[in-house]
Amino acid sequence: VDMRKRGLWSGDDHFHCQILSDADAERAATWARAEDVRLCNVVKMGDISRTWFDQRGFGPDYRVERDGYILCPGQECPRTHNELGHTIHMNIRNMIRDTSQYYLYDTVFDAVQAQGGLSGYCHVNSGIFHVHRDMSMNLANGKVDFVELLQFANLGTDLYYDFLNTGFQVTASAGSDVPWGGSVGEVRVYAYLGKKKFTAENWFDAVDRGNTFVTNGIMLDLRVDKAIPGDTITVDADKPLRVRATAIGDPRRGTPTKLDVIVHGDSYKHAESSDASQKELALDFTIPSGHGFWIAARAEGSDGSRAHTTPIYV
Repeated sequence: VDMRKRGLWSGDDHFHCQILSDADAERAATWARAEDVRLCNVVKMGDISRTWFDQRGFGPDYRVERDGYILCPGQECPRTHNELGHTIHMNIRNMIRDTSQYYLYDTVFDAVQAQGGLSGYCHVNSGIFHVHRDMSMNLANGKVDFVELLQFANLGTDLYYDFLNTGFQVTASAGSDVPWGGSVGEVRVYAYLGKKKFTAENWFDAVDRGNTFVTNGIMLDLRVDKAIPGDTITVDADKPLRVRATAIGDPRRGTPTKLDVIVHGDSYKHAESSDASQKELALDFTIPSGHGFWIAARAEGSDGSRAHTTPIYV
């Protein structure tokens, strides 16, 4: 399914790979092209003791572009096991790491934001490393741009829904965590650029707006009136809103078997199919705007794949 025709471009927010030479860069770029992942956040990893997966540098001058595929240096740091969790950062200009105040994750988020970068949390799909502890502080303070909702073929929404239901807007992202994952792009985040040219800047801007969905196979499209995932709809009366959700597959790989429209963490509308030749599964209905809510789409495929959009906020 070529999502570029729908204005959506694939990415992997969590690719560990040393790039210290042109040969390193060519190997990593070849891997991204082979898996058809258009933008990879290639992360240098650290803890309070040391770092791994060194990069030649950060920022636009150190991006690797090959035939419409882009590698952008980023970082996974600070990261603590069973204390405050792992953080991940994209579109940074230099690595931000101060071991004298390593547990003050907010200082890194602030510095990344000042650079025009994006900050988030790894492994939110599984909730490991007590990531909820730091999320409870920094997400509440508006410092968090995205969270990894899909990884290692596991779509985990419990923690995500807790924060959404508390009233926070949180963008869904996904990363393979290679080499701990199987391959680059085995899970991926799609960012909506519409008719804009695919560039790193435009892709990061789309993630910043929350115009994303995550998947490891089945594709998704969600519209509420004219809004797309990440958008906010403001209403001043309890008028009906039109919801259109579509899950898309390919019989050679996997077709959509389940599609749910989720409102405040619960399935509001549901559709199923057991037809192996049915490429699309759709829901089209109206919902009262009421006092407001978050609304998202979630899908499953016959190949066991999962997908989820960032919410639209009413």
